[in-house]
Amino acid sequence: MKKVALIISLVISLCAISLQAQDCNDIATSIISKIKKYSTNNLLPYYDKVTKKWGFMSKEGEILTQPLTYHCFNININYTFDIYYYKECYIISINLKDLSFTTKKLDKNDKIMEEDITISERKRDDLLECPTLPPLLKGFTIEKVEYVNKKTGEVSQKTEISDFSRIYWSICDPIMYNDKWYALVTLKSSDKKAIIDQDGNPLQNFDFKYKSLELLHRGYKGEDNNQYWFYFEDEIGNNGFINLEGDTKLKNELLSSYHSGSREYNYPYYIQENTEKLGVLDLRTLTWTIKPQTEFRSFNDFVKVVISDDDITHYVVVSDNDDKYLIDMNKKVYKPKKKENE
Repeated sequence: MKKVALIISLVISLCAISLQAQDCNDIATSIISKIKKYSTNNLLPYYDKVTKKWGFMSKEGEILTQPLTYHCFNININYTFDIYYYKECYIISINLKDLSFTTKKLDKNDKIMEEDITISERKRDDLLECPTLPPLLKGFTIEKVEYVNKKTGEVSQKTEISDFSRIYWSICDPIMYNDKWYALVTLKSSDKKAIIDQDGNPLQNFDFKYKSLELLHRGYKGEDNNQYWFYFEDEIGNNGFINLEGDTKLKNELLSSYHSGSREYNYPYYIQENTEKLGVLDLRTLTWTIKPQTEFRSFNDFVKVVISDDDITHYVVVSDNDDKYLIDMNKKVYKPKKKENE
């Protein structure tokens, strides 16, 4: 009897797995059949406040699919659109370029993450213990470090900080400016920030008077594309953006402070807000894309639709009580059309 029960249990489990796999295929086929009628640049995510999930709609607001995922998503033909199904036992991946799909059964050891996020590693001979040197009184030293790409074997060089004075408690990666190396440091004794050369001398306009000094993401160096820009906040309360030559933008015009994060690696925009107004900055030009306004009261994310490297459209996710919807950078609203019985 135990053998029979075991066999029956095994058959039921196999049938359940088969049904789940078939369900995944049906879901993927259904999604593709509905979105294939529209060009990629006419697709947008929409939010369903009942299920608290996001699905596909057309730009005109026609709902194309049921709510699919709890996370707002980008539409990018270079990547797959992924759905986790049956408590993450399956993942459905739809290629938005050719509308093919794959399904994968996940086991407890599977991790859904970008493959090879770090594709380079430091060469082992650079990790050998260095001889003990006397501590630096001020300033910093640099070294050239070689990295090997684990996929291609290609070797590249990077200049890094090798040592710095202990009068600073933090230091950033070195910056080349006018044929000299500089670095952003924080002084231990006062918590003030400055940009110094290797001898510890502050760069003009960048002595230890800043409460906050933060390098913008290096993909966005200003409209001239050859200058580093920093968010600054000085000891008398001025703030804004400043480059290494001392030029400033949006001085005392910002709604709030700036803090870099992973979002800036994906989007060239930054949300600014205070208790009265809300706006969106373009970090490439350090200008307002959406000027401070009161029409919308909560921006909490961005969405991008990528057709090619030269054809990218960005949208802002607006929160309105328990609802969410998109606007473009001209503040045009994109919402799903209401059903007739609503």
